[in-house]
Amino acid sequence: STRGLLADRPLNVRFGLWEQGVISACPAFCRAAFDQNLLRVAEAYLEAPPTVTIITAWWSFPSTVAPRGMQHFHHDRDDFRMLKVFCYLTDVTRTSGPHEFVDETHVSTP
Repeated sequence: STRGLLADRPLNVRFGLWEQGVISACPAFCRAAFDQNLLRVAEAYLEAPPTVTIITAWWSFPSTVAPRGMQHFHHDRDDFRMLKVFCYLTDVTRTSGPHEFVDETHVSTP
């Protein structure tokens, strides 16, 4: 990843991120994270009042460089009862970076 202006990124960089302080100071991100409809959905899913613990923003760039790190299939194990919400800020098609997930991997089996 890299920091700075999009136009200044090196060609071999596949993704960037905004620092937590920048995101937390952005009214649009805060409005989205604390949207009452979204919080009601989270509460229904979790069966408990939700707590917003972090707001992050990543940007994946078109690149011929091989994916690495979080761009490979991986399993987020942040907490036992959690819900992550992903929102696209740009148009996405089947060939331009859609998020993928594996069904039922959130279900714990004995």
